[in-house]
Amino acid sequence: MAMVRLDKVEKSYGDTHVLRGIDLAVGEHEVVCLIGSSGCGKSTLLRTINLLDPIDGGTITFAGQEITARGVDANAIRRRMGIVFQSFNLFPHLRVIDNVTLGLRRALGMKKADADERAMTLLNQLGLGDQVDSYPNKLSGGQQQRVAICRALAAEPELLLLDEVTSALDPELVGEVLSVVRRLAGEGMTMILATHEMAFAKEVADNVAFLHGGVVHEQGPPEEIFGDPQTERAQDFLRRLREARRI
Repeated sequence: MAMVRLDKVEKSYGDTHVLRGIDLAVGEHEVVCLIGSSGCGKSTLLRTINLLDPIDGGTITFAGQEITARGVDANAIRRRMGIVFQSFNLFPHLRVIDNVTLGLRRALGMKKADADERAMTLLNQLGLGDQVDSYPNKLSGGQQQRVAICRALAAEPELLLLDEVTSALDPELVGEVLSVVRRLAGEGMTMILATHEMAFAKEVADNVAFLHGGVVHEQGPPEEIFGDPQTERAQDFLRRLREARRI
């Protein structure tokens, strides 16, 4: 049984039809990368899974529960997922450790000592143990994004959603964030990533879904999607990336 399943998911913003009957399944411990041009619906898809944006049609199932059904406690579902955006969304007036522990203390009711211990473990694992008392404006972009990932992992989510987590970074900082994602994939974290990093998607993904115009045009193992795409849209997208030397 898939951990996450989207069936015929529709989403519009006013007259703009963003998702047009999305079908997608993600198994436990699987890494799925969403690829496609900007505006194809990748970010919206992640936001609907996290219940930040209500869908207009279809269903989303998480761990066997239809989470888009009426009466579902969205906050309870979100506590089982972690989401990291391309903008770091750290609280500028809080230290690194407080950014990581705030949700644990406020949403999960953890004691400060327990929350701090969990945060320190994660910050050390992600190479930020020497920055616990720093404020976000004293960190590089890569460090801030790693803090954001720590914050998402602190609640011990069953699913991690990553929305273009390297797009706001300078090129020299991209590698340090991707190394964290690579490690999480190796540890078996179930992840759905929207990404423009094609080489990384080829390396880390179990499956790749190519979106265009709010539709999943093609889905499969990376060696098939990148090596022998079957649809004209996917072929054209990958050809343009190769011409730009981005693959």
